[in-house]
Amino acid sequence: MTRALFVVSEEGYWAEECIEPLSTLESEGVDVTVATPSGSPPVVDERSLEPDAAGGEEAAAEFREVDETHPELTDPAPLASVDADGYDAVVFPGGHGTVWDVNQDRHARQLLLDAVAGDDGVALVVCHAVGILAFTREADGTPLVEGRDVTGFPNEWEEGIV
Repeated sequence: MTRALFVVSEEGYWAEECIEPLSTLESEGVDVTVATPSGSPPVVDERSLEPDAAGGEEAAAEFREVDETHPELTDPAPLASVDADGYDAVVFPGGHGTVWDVNQDRHARQLLLDAVAGDDGVALVVCHAVGILAFTREADGTPLVEGRDVTGFPNEWEEGIV
């Protein structure tokens, strides 16, 4: 069975960036595990549940329901207890909270390194989670992104959000 690990912020994840891929993968039969820095349930950024941000009232209500009831989101594993080798992909959903916890967590950085090691490694780093790339280095000190293609978003997109 295909397995995916979601590394989610306890400080504020963006609902759509976590719940949409989590739900889509599960609907396709992927076994999903959620992990957070301490193993405490992740906290959704309330701004991401506003109808305008979520894509309407119905989507906002669905995201809130999943956030409050999904077994993996309500009882995640601590990052230190998971190993990327057991997963086909490691997903880092975005959200402003990632800046404060996931992006700077040494276990998260190691999971990212392990996830992309070799020729078949897969990691999905979404929106604000991309900050983890600035902190992640190979054992010899080389930045993880050196020699890799990376896509991000411009600072201007942030102006209307903060």
